[in-house]
Amino acid sequence: MEKTSSLSSNAWLFAAITVGILGLLTVLGGLPPQDQMLPFVAGAAIMIAITVGIGLLGWHLLARPMPAQHKHISWPILSGWARHLAALFMVLGVTSIAIGSVWDEVWHSEYGIPFGEDFFWRPHIMMYFGFTVVIVMAGWGWFSILRSGQGSLQQRFRADPVMGFTILAGTFLVYALPADPLWHAVYGEDITSWSLPHIVLLLMVMVIAIAAVALQSSLQSVREWSIVRGIGWRDGLIALALVSMLLTSMLLLTVDWYGQAIGAVERSVVAERPDWLLTSMIMGVAVLVALIGVHATRTVGFATLLGLLAVAGRLFLDNVLSTTLPGVNPLLVALPLMIAVDVWHGLWLRYAPGLPPFWSTALVLTAVLSIFSLPLVHQLFIYPTVDVQNAPMMLVAGLLTALIIVWMGQQVGGALASIERVESTEPLVAPRLRWADALIYVIFVVFTIFFIMTATPPIA
Repeated sequence: MEKTSSLSSNAWLFAAITVGILGLLTVLGGLPPQDQMLPFVAGAAIMIAITVGIGLLGWHLLARPMPAQHKHISWPILSGWARHLAALFMVLGVTSIAIGSVWDEVWHSEYGIPFGEDFFWRPHIMMYFGFTVVIVMAGWGWFSILRSGQGSLQQRFRADPVMGFTILAGTFLVYALPADPLWHAVYGEDITSWSLPHIVLLLMVMVIAIAAVALQSSLQSVREWSIVRGIGWRDGLIALALVSMLLTSMLLLTVDWYGQAIGAVERSVVAERPDWLLTSMIMGVAVLVALIGVHATRTVGFATLLGLLAVAGRLFLDNVLSTTLPGVNPLLVALPLMIAVDVWHGLWLRYAPGLPPFWSTALVLTAVLSIFSLPLVHQLFIYPTVDVQNAPMMLVAGLLTALIIVWMGQQVGGALASIERVESTEPLVAPRLRWADALIYVIFVVFTIFFIMTATPPIA
């Protein structure tokens, strides 16, 4: 996705860690009975193979060395205003997915709903709308790359790697979206929220959010690092994309723990998991989004902004979508970690040269986990309780998680900060484009409110 050597040179390590995390989540999500194990393994192997295959396709088109006779041609596939429009709709798509996901979880918790009767209820329709928007944007990019591109397919994708990455995101989604109902048709109802199709869709949401940030970043000039710099209007899209990524990821990876507080999930589902797993999930999601945000914008303070927006957004959605459920907001546990990312980067930039090494950030985050986040977990969640027996292992697991995720977040954020910029962004300063943005936002907000407020709960 970017021309610098950092992420490209570590692509195989990055991919191996990602596949390893996906596999770990699938296993911990719950395995079927022994007599169903062989079909389950076969289905999982097929899904993982297809996912890896799409990843290899992306590597071939965007990172694999081209033949010597193929020279690199660089030109933006879309003009400045069209590129911004694509970024805007990609962000609205991933925002729809995030709102629909929270809405889906709230309604499932409040009304139950037998398996199979929720495929076309309104929360799912809102998610389908978001997925459709992303696929349309990717199709637009594919049409543009074929119409205006030159040379081989590799050369066309390398000419505008950000748009090429967006096309690959849509291609991945075309496969991942029908995989979930097909999986259910073969294997039945999920044991927990961590079914393999859900994990693949979560990966997809992350890819979509990163693609949206990449599109918008490519329209802005390369920045120098700054502390608490004023956020411009174009940074709003970046913030909204990453907040949506944070909301969706935190929901899926922690819902089993707070779901059992209201009887939506059996206690045995989470009681069989290691005590340290919840804190590691919260640490991983919060730190990944925080590091991507800070490094992509090169702005200390951006992680705190993301955390506050996510907490406020989740509280608002919980209160709008339900008036009866006792909400448990895991983002409250994540917020101190995201603030710590900003504070540590700010102190380092002020008193030391360069950026803090990933291991130092991991150590600081582990300290914050022990002082602030673990007491919050003990206070907010029924399970696990934090005591002298399991706290040391929580800290060890948290440190290992932080070491891996901080490195990954720095890699992705650094790649986004240094991607190739389009040569001219002059059309973006036109007042009419800001009015167009405002109009699209207003239409989206009004429609979303209407869509939610006129929805009839499935069970009185």
